[in-house]
Amino acid sequence: MVRTLAISPLYLTARGGVLYLVGDTGGLTAAPASNSQCGVSLVSSSGSGTTFTLTVAYQFYSAFASPLASRARGDKVIFMAAQDQFGGNSGWKTMGIWRVWNAGSEPGLPLVSHFSPRTGISADQTLKINFRKSPGSSLTGGWILVNSTVDALNACYMAYGGGSTLYLLNDTNTGIAGSIQLTGSLGPPISNSQCVVVSGLVSTSGDNTEVTVNVSFTESFTGTRLIFGGITDTVGNSPGWQPVGILKFPSDGIGPPAVSGISVYAPSSTQLLGYANCKNNNDQIIPACPMRVAAGPYFNTNGHFHNANRPATLVSTSPSGPFSALIDVTTDALTGLVPIYGQTTQIGQFERVSACPTGGLYPCGGVDYLVGYNDIYWVSERDQWIHIGGNTTGHGGNEYNHWMRSVPAYAILATATQFLAANPAQGKIAVNDMSLPFGGRFDIQANNRWAGSHFNHSLGKAVDVRGNSGLYTIPPQLLEQFRLLCLSNGASLALIEDQFNTNGNRHIHCEF
Repeated sequence: MVRTLAISPLYLTARGGVLYLVGDTGGLTAAPASNSQCGVSLVSSSGSGTTFTLTVAYQFYSAFASPLASRARGDKVIFMAAQDQFGGNSGWKTMGIWRVWNAGSEPGLPLVSHFSPRTGISADQTLKINFRKSPGSSLTGGWILVNSTVDALNACYMAYGGGSTLYLLNDTNTGIAGSIQLTGSLGPPISNSQCVVVSGLVSTSGDNTEVTVNVSFTESFTGTRLIFGGITDTVGNSPGWQPVGILKFPSDGIGPPAVSGISVYAPSSTQLLGYANCKNNNDQIIPACPMRVAAGPYFNTNGHFHNANRPATLVSTSPSGPFSALIDVTTDALTGLVPIYGQTTQIGQFERVSACPTGGLYPCGGVDYLVGYNDIYWVSERDQWIHIGGNTTGHGGNEYNHWMRSVPAYAILATATQFLAANPAQGKIAVNDMSLPFGGRFDIQANNRWAGSHFNHSLGKAVDVRGNSGLYTIPPQLLEQFRLLCLSNGASLALIEDQFNTNGNRHIHCEF
């Protein structure tokens, strides 16, 4: 059911450099002037060519704060129109939202206490709204309505009734077009002819419930659109619809496509990377669009390299495949989206999904994502060790190859501390090849090193300690002592590799 928004109008007009205020019952008074809603004065006026600029000072009165006298604040829509000496008139244009406060008053409850963004020009929007219920009550409904007026017909109309479910109403406001779980994860999108909702999140703290929705508006949703918020609870009076934001979509024409969604994906798995789409110049989704989609690496990022032995992610429109490096797709005729699944590899670090409209007439778009693990952390130099390695085997500098999970990092710290206490003349040890910042394979030239113990470097669980030559090398007679200390501190495997330094690479490999 669509609610009616009570409106208390404020009307100003400027003629010949003079500002007039329209009274409560009509009639014009030259500024400075006042009516029951506000007092106004003209700060400045200037004209240049076809542009005329007014700067106006306002003082809003209590009665104008909200349609209901008990309310302490209200959100007002700013409309403007221009007329020239020949009678040409632009008509009323929606230009913005203004929040009016009553000084010294607490807001009446329930209310829509916060919203962002207040203004926007992109059709891809993250709408964040806070519903504040009355103390001791239960939230019974929260609504977000996007349209040119307070009208649920042919609108992007979303309803939240508690829990983790958000509903999207259909074009005619006669039923539900679909629902989505507000868990923060990408899910099957829900849509009507005006918008597509891809994901969302809900959080509650005390009397405040914050709902975040990632929504894309379709090509048909042009012009200026207002965003309204509404709330009801079991105790307070509803404040009615509150205008809280404004979106502008001025033109059309094909623009770059995109792939929505970015996250960290576990290596060697199949994941939903996002939804590919074509868009016009206003960033609005175009349905039934043919396009070509491919996944590829960001070359040489964070010591992350690809070659024939280190393939990039493969893509498909289905979680069961088939997967390939390049696919031709057509976006959905209703939502304008097509899901893109990735079959990731054990590479790690940044990769990119690119989407190009078929025919090559328009630019490509895309999004970056990560392949790796969330629980790997930077391990800095300490009193116990220095960093060595890097710049020699395809994993960048030392800042990129000294990352580990927290338990192995503390285990190697305990091992080094005990070893140095028993051998004070050693001073420090030299550590190399822990892991990359998000894990994954490195050493591009070592084509056969990832089937054995070296694999745990890609998981952030292993470390190499210098035993060949150079600063803080562990001498051959102490290598076994260090290896045993690794095992006593929880290592699942500890090896002295290249024990006789035949290849000049003698070191201790400890993995936890």
